[in-house]
Amino acid sequence: MDLRALLCFRTVAELGTISKASSHLRIAQPALTRQLQKLEHSLGVELLHRTHKGVRPTAAGQLLLDRTSHLEADLAEVRREVTNLSLQVAGALHLAVQAPLSTLLIPNLVAKFIKEHPGVALHVVDGYSADVTDGLLGEKLDVAIVDSPSHANGLTIMLLWVETLQLIGPPGSGPASAASRKPIALAEAGLLPLVLPTQRFTLRKLIDAAFGRAHLKARPVIEADGPAMILAMVKAGLGYTLMPTCGCLAEVRADRLQVRETSPAITRPISIVTRSTLMDELKVATLVNLARAEALRLAGGATFGAVQLCLEPASGKAQLPARAALRLVGRE
Repeated sequence: MDLRALLCFRTVAELGTISKASSHLRIAQPALTRQLQKLEHSLGVELLHRTHKGVRPTAAGQLLLDRTSHLEADLAEVRREVTNLSLQVAGALHLAVQAPLSTLLIPNLVAKFIKEHPGVALHVVDGYSADVTDGLLGEKLDVAIVDSPSHANGLTIMLLWVETLQLIGPPGSGPASAASRKPIALAEAGLLPLVLPTQRFTLRKLIDAAFGRAHLKARPVIEADGPAMILAMVKAGLGYTLMPTCGCLAEVRADRLQVRETSPAITRPISIVTRSTLMDELKVATLVNLARAEALRLAGGATFGAVQLCLEPASGKAQLPARAALRLVGRE
């Protein structure tokens, strides 16, 4: 019995349609159908009833599902046991970190990790939550430090901190001036020429949701991919943006940018995310522990801005804790 064909069958049966299984497994529908036909041919029995609404297991298919229900968990356990036979952490590890965290968090984190575990081939890429979630589920990535993903099936999410978005503007006496101590209402911020990330970014979705709750709509004059590009345009006087001060605190202190709180506040959670099946692997556990320690160091530093640190237990759901364990504010 072909193991790949069996796993394809289980996914189709559990999701109810070939199209959903094709998307989940990242396999073209014709190729997935061939895997199903291959399995049915090898067993000499029909495994799925096909209808215009989808598929459901036959009696034989249900028996096969029942008898192989622990297959994936057993395989993951075997993989962990074999990997952990070695006392030295080894193998490859693919890590994605979104900007600007990739420049703030990564240098020290990577230096500590490779010093402790030189046998691991560490691959680090810039990434954003939507792409990263697909990469994790598709097994192209192992760990990510990003906005908390919108869906968490098969993922373990460990909240690191919650950032507050600020109105950031060019130097001068405009709406983002430090002299304006009172938070700016979203209705007033929405009248400014806004430079915002495109719709593919979780940050933009958070902004749109906050405006929507206030019965408003964010109408940017410029949309751009990436915080560095957005901040460059703001410093050039092309408009204002909404983002955390993480990554631009030096510019704020040097009066190259000005910031102002919003009312109501807009927050963004940042988490470590990995596939749940990797949680017991030594190299993943090591990286997670180092990342949490580095987050603690950064959050109390002078170059990070204000964050609400939330070193909560691992969770399979993308939810914020009811109450943060600790509040650390970067020195002003």
